[in-house]
Amino acid sequence: LGTGDLINKNIPERVSFSSIVVVDVLSAAQDHTIALGISTGTLAPTIAPTMATVPPTTYIPVCEETDFFFWGAPDSVGEISSVDATRPLQLDGNVTYTSAGYQYSLVVLDDGTAVSAGYIASIDDYSGNLGLDLDLVTEGTNEFRPIDQVYDNVSGEYISSPRFEKVFAGVNGHTILLDRQGRPWASGNNGAGQLCLGYNIDRYIPERIPIEIAIVDVAIGSQHSLLLDEMGIVHGCGSNENGQLGLGNFGTEFPYVNTPSEIVGLESVSKVSAGEIHSLFTTSDGLYVSGGNEFLQLCLDSSNDIIRIPEQLDVDFTSVKLFQAIRYSSYILYTDGTVTSCGANEFGELGDGTNVDKIFADVAVNNVVDLLGVGPSARSTFFISEDGSVWATGRNDRGQLGTGDLDDRNIPSQVRFGGDTNLCLLSTGEDHTLAVGSLFVVPTPSPIHTPSEAPTASAIILTETPTEVPTSSPAINSETGTPTSISSLPTTYPPTPITFTTELYYWGAPESFGVISDSNEVSVP
Repeated sequence: LGTGDLINKNIPERVSFSSIVVVDVLSAAQDHTIALGISTGTLAPTIAPTMATVPPTTYIPVCEETDFFFWGAPDSVGEISSVDATRPLQLDGNVTYTSAGYQYSLVVLDDGTAVSAGYIASIDDYSGNLGLDLDLVTEGTNEFRPIDQVYDNVSGEYISSPRFEKVFAGVNGHTILLDRQGRPWASGNNGAGQLCLGYNIDRYIPERIPIEIAIVDVAIGSQHSLLLDEMGIVHGCGSNENGQLGLGNFGTEFPYVNTPSEIVGLESVSKVSAGEIHSLFTTSDGLYVSGGNEFLQLCLDSSNDIIRIPEQLDVDFTSVKLFQAIRYSSYILYTDGTVTSCGANEFGELGDGTNVDKIFADVAVNNVVDLLGVGPSARSTFFISEDGSVWATGRNDRGQLGTGDLDDRNIPSQVRFGGDTNLCLLSTGEDHTLAVGSLFVVPTPSPIHTPSEAPTASAIILTETPTEVPTSSPAINSETGTPTSISSLPTTYPPTPITFTTELYYWGAPESFGVISDSNEVSVP
């Protein structure tokens, strides 16, 4: 059994691996067991009982480590592979922030460097969402590269990039980066003025948005952007065709605004969130919505209406913890841990066990503490429960739910991490998901029976080192067809080549593994 002793068990008990191992294949026989897998990290050094300790009644994710995880479409993180990752894979790199957009990814490293990767279907259609000049981008898959220069319109010069704090990836090819001084920078598609630069020309290299006050939060949709400043005022720019900027009738005659424009009528805004064509505002006196409501995503019973002035929802605001959006749906997390949802439900993204669009639905998950995994291009969403486990519902055609398969869900299902998690950030896009946090498992006590002389022949490592392989290609497990590792994020470009290793483990009777040993059986892997 590999539990560290020779005692039969009649209830499942954790196998005593010495590190965190994601197992792809496990075969058990009369007197021994063999497993194929890959180690993804070390266990916590403290000794703990075999059963997990009881978490506090209120679980609040605290990000003490910066492990980085990905699952879904590999090309959206710059990996060349025909096989989707249907469960979380850990990537190297000290990551502090990330955002998943439509077929691309943005990451902030701990030194403030922003890097980008993703899939560009046609070089003729590249608008600058990666924040890279055209000569650095190729048609197809683009691996992670640093966004190392920006355009400062104050000095009129291209300069080295500042240290970034947050990044925001969109639906229709535009990106906003926020530096550590609260200055926003924008690149990408600018057809509706969504870059807030005062003109409507696409930008390959990020340009500073001309706004003097510090920005603390950003939300971007398909063709609109919301900038929340340190005084609680929201500035909008881009398309207002569906009322998503909340600027009243502005947009009926002139469909866009290309400079930051204050959204009036909102008091002390603390949070903004956006779907493709709708916007959510959390203020000191309630929840407000504006934009398109075709799928009831505004949680208002008026699916044919466009809300052009922010309208307050009739909910008990004092019990609301979070108000967030995905592409055509919205979610309200209450302080008692329950969640209600509204809007599109084609893929089960409302999480109520149906696939019917609704004005209000009760998400079928309890004890939710934080709502993670939203993004303007997403048709799925994620929840973290009281014990730290992560649950997902909605679209899963590329494995973006991380449940180990490609089946959509209409009730939350657990994400298959290789251990217990403590996530501080999770961002989901159209076809992939990114997460930042820590991964750990609770170790079992030291084994009771150990061989007096460890058999040297048991340490077999199966290493695949192809003579020619792109450094961006993940190793593919021959048994399951799923990637077993992903190349690390670069601190400088280009990254060094990666060697992929699949590990072989065994425990039980040594002779069944071809090892001659007079010592006791091997009771741990």
